[in-house]
Amino acid sequence: MNGVELAHKFFDATQAGDRATLDRMSTEDAVVWHNYDGVDMPFRVIAQGLGAVSRLLKDFAYCDRKYLSVPEGTIAQHSFKGIMPDGTRLDVPMMVRLFLRGDKIYRFEEYLDPAAMAPLVKALVTGISLFEK
Repeated sequence: MNGVELAHKFFDATQAGDRATLDRMSTEDAVVWHNYDGVDMPFRVIAQGLGAVSRLLKDFAYCDRKYLSVPEGTIAQHSFKGIMPDGTRLDVPMMVRLFLRGDKIYRFEEYLDPAAMAPLVKALVTGISLFEK
């Protein structure tokens, strides 16, 4: 599987809330770095919250996908879209650099505007546990 195919499979699984596939596609020690805080977080912790996102948002999707295989991984550009329970529409452009070790992702570097994600973060913090299964 090339980097573009891997990225599509990964983000399709994220949309579907398919934690098992996400776990299979990443290393045990995988980390996620965000441009807005500069902190490496364990992907396993982040992945727990992704299931809550897929349950919370109506029509949740990674749209306008433009993916490129590069040495050691993939560059993914897309929009994170969905409709909040109160009708608020999210449309968050983002870039993600996926670093691969063999056929598994070991590092994610996400570039996005955190203010655009604020309604989702607020809903998750106030209404849904990030650690639901």
